[in-house]
Amino acid sequence: MIELLVGMALGLLTTVIIAQVIINADANRQTTTSGSDAQVNGALAMFSLTRDLQSAGFGMMSHDAAPGCPIRAKRGTNAEISGLYLTPVYRTGDSSGNLTNLRLLSAGGSQVVPPMVLSADHGQLGSSFGIKLALAVPLDQNLTYARKADVLIAIPVTWTQATPGTFGATDQWCTVFEAAADSANPLSTTTLPHVTRSPGWNPTADATSTLMPKNGYATGDYIVNLGRLVIRDYWLQNENLMTHELQDDGSWGEDQIVASGIVAMQVLYGKDTLTSSAATPSVVDTYDTTTPTTVTDWRRVLSVRIALVARSSNREKDVVTSQDVYWDVGNANTVTVGSTSASACPNATARSCIKLALPRASNTDTEWQHYRYKVFDTVVPLRNMLWRAS
Repeated sequence: MIELLVGMALGLLTTVIIAQVIINADANRQTTTSGSDAQVNGALAMFSLTRDLQSAGFGMMSHDAAPGCPIRAKRGTNAEISGLYLTPVYRTGDSSGNLTNLRLLSAGGSQVVPPMVLSADHGQLGSSFGIKLALAVPLDQNLTYARKADVLIAIPVTWTQATPGTFGATDQWCTVFEAAADSANPLSTTTLPHVTRSPGWNPTADATSTLMPKNGYATGDYIVNLGRLVIRDYWLQNENLMTHELQDDGSWGEDQIVASGIVAMQVLYGKDTLTSSAATPSVVDTYDTTTPTTVTDWRRVLSVRIALVARSSNREKDVVTSQDVYWDVGNANTVTVGSTSASACPNATARSCIKLALPRASNTDTEWQHYRYKVFDTVVPLRNMLWRAS
């Protein structure tokens, strides 16, 4: 009887030990798998952002007066597109500098064409632009209007906006329109008509609803053929990196998940603040979240710096992240998020770091500490800002 009890005890002890080994091995497997998933998700998210940023501004930044110009654009019965500026990248954030949306703009034409210069003044209710250069808009066989996919933008030599986000009576802004002709307004190599078409991008010839500036456009202002207007937004939602794109009909496409498990994102403008206003900016010395408001300040934006935080999907039983997640930004440049400058890193005081905000239920929430995190970062030169004409 005693031998039987001893045997059972040994058997149970052996079973417990084996079970514990299996449990620990499975926990390690889940940690490794979820860590790999975070690596893949972070790399995929960074690749998608970098790819689009490299082409941002394509076909749009063809003149030195263009950067930062506020844009009015509306197609058909769709709502006017808000928050639109003639710049490759435009970030919006909260009062603390945390990113809420990243907008990328570019032209969708098959080739870059030189700007067309206005040969005569164009009033607010005008229906045709007089141009100096050879027409850069492909013509249909019947010459009644340009290809339906072609979209153009009128750009003043000097844009103004007294109050950011509003379009005042004395402001000069950029207007998106579509090349379209009729019998009274034919299309030619010196005339670019934009009669109202439904649906279409053309402002109506009505002073109460037109998207054109009150003073219209002056001789010497110019027009750029975009082919099509490409706008893509990125933001975080429910721990996913999301995106959507403006469709050809002027509506927004379906929200799509680019990568899951992305819990934080930060984007900084890279600026040359040391070069005098008379010289061409060339070397980035500052990264910050301050959105420029003048053409001079927009010309200084030469790159963007991105940080993404990917989180493992597996919740660990024990606390595995004991401190906040920091972005090591080094010491070579001045880095500021909102009004907070980079400070010494917790584990490397000789270097500078920025704390990245993670989603938490409250300030006392500790659930986030049961997950593992990986920070991805890169710098992307805005080559279409660097290559623009002066």
